[in-house]
Amino acid sequence: MEMVNAFERICYLARRDKWCPNIFCCTCGHTLFRYAFLEISNGIHPDSNDWIVSSDNLKEVRRKLGKLPSCGGWPLDQQKKLSDVFVESSIKNLMLDSRLGGGSDWLMYIGLALLYTSGIELENRAITKSWIPQILELNVSDDTREYLTYILEKGVDTLKIINLDLIEQDSFSRSLIKRRFVGL
Repeated sequence: MEMVNAFERICYLARRDKWCPNIFCCTCGHTLFRYAFLEISNGIHPDSNDWIVSSDNLKEVRRKLGKLPSCGGWPLDQQKKLSDVFVESSIKNLMLDSRLGGGSDWLMYIGLALLYTSGIELENRAITKSWIPQILELNVSDDTREYLTYILEKGVDTLKIINLDLIEQDSFSRSLIKRRFVGL
């Protein structure tokens, strides 16, 4: 049986267990996400028996995994390992799972992914090349489509957290999933 992508599983756990996805959180600093990212960068999948990241045992997680790198200070080799997992994830799956919980936390989840891979993303643009085409499959506005296509095709930039604001604004005015009507 094929395992669910590790990032998709983390996002499911985060929604189910109400992890803080706030990029700018000054209270917890999205600690559970940071430990989860540390674990998947070490090759541990959330479905494995070795997975320990949970809000129920945060003290044990801290004891076993130790101090976390700062938000912007993750080594490039760890960022690359995270990026390799993130590029295999499905934006549509993340969005649909988040919506099951009644929210749009999926944008914050991918924002965290972009934050912790920003250094390697500048070098290889792997997430940009994977996620922008998936975002373009959503029902985004023409302006968002044009801007993201420009980033993808011209290679002048990477997908960044600030770009997610465009998608969020689109989600207020339209369903991002194109509905298909079946004739009666």
